Amino acid sequence: MDIGDWVVGVVAAVTGASVITSHVLSQIPPLAKKAQRALRAIRELRGEIRKGREQSQSEE
Repeated sequence: MDIGDWVVGVVAAVTGASVITSHVLSQIPPLAKKAQRALRAIRELRGEIRKGREQSQSEE
């Protein structure tokens, strides 16, 4: 292998890593929004469960 082949390989590797990194980083905001929605839903569900427990205890 001569130096030209090495240069092409390195450029290809750097380009590939850049594309992959860019794609992964672009997915962070949508995933963060989905995680926030999921946490809110879990908190609401937990609140509903607590309300149900409190109501059943007060009825006893």
